[in-house]
Amino acid sequence: MSFSMLKELLMQQGELQMIDCNDCPHLNITEEQQERLWKMSKKTAIFPHVCRKYNERVLHYPYYEPMIHPCPQCEKEKEPTYETHH
Repeated sequence: MSFSMLKELLMQQGELQMIDCNDCPHLNITEEQQERLWKMSKKTAIFPHVCRKYNERVLHYPYYEPMIHPCPQCEKEKEPTYETHH
């Protein structure tokens, strides 16, 4: 299942109640781009997500979730570029 299909399914089920940084302009690489690059590298390279505004690595939580959580500095600011899902 692709990232966009999984994201849509979780949104429909109402399981996403968090900030998703995939649409943030400060994110160096979206989840979809990361998946594509990982496949192109024959599943050998790692491409971490980084907030370019604060040079902080951002993560999924839990790990398998396609949504990317904000870094602590952006979370405090409640940056308006985030997409919040309810």
